[in-house]
Amino acid sequence: MCIRDRIACKCLINWINIKEKYMKSAITKNLRELRFILCHKSNGSKGLRTFIYNNYPKLKDANPLFPFMVRECEGVQANILARYSYGVERRVVVENCTEEEVNKVVEKLVDLASKSEEPLKKDPSETI
Repeated sequence: MCIRDRIACKCLINWINIKEKYMKSAITKNLRELRFILCHKSNGSKGLRTFIYNNYPKLKDANPLFPFMVRECEGVQANILARYSYGVERRVVVENCTEEEVNKVVEKLVDLASKSEEPLKKDPSETI
C-alpha cells in the first residue's frame, strides 16, 4: 500500500469517527427515547419494517446505551414516537411510507432535539 493510500484510509477513518461522534451527541442531547410502533405483517408498516431491518444495527452500534424501542402489534398504525426532556413527546404516523421517508422523519425528530439548548415546549398542535 502506498503512502497516498494510507493517508486516504486515515482520512476516511477520521471522517467516520467524527460522523459517529456527531450522531451520538445529536441523539442523546435532549432526546430520551425513540419508539418504533408497527404491525409485523401489514403492508402499511412495510417501510418502517425495512428501515428497522436495515438501520437498527447501525443505530445501536453508534448509540449502545440509547433506548431504541421496537414494538410490534397486529393491526396497529405504523408510527414513531420520540420522547424528549421534560416529558415532551412527538408522534409521527409513517403508515404507507417508504424507507427513505421514514429515514427523513427520524432525522427530523433527532434534529428537533439537537437544535435548541432549552427544553422543548409541550405543543400538541405542532407538526413535523
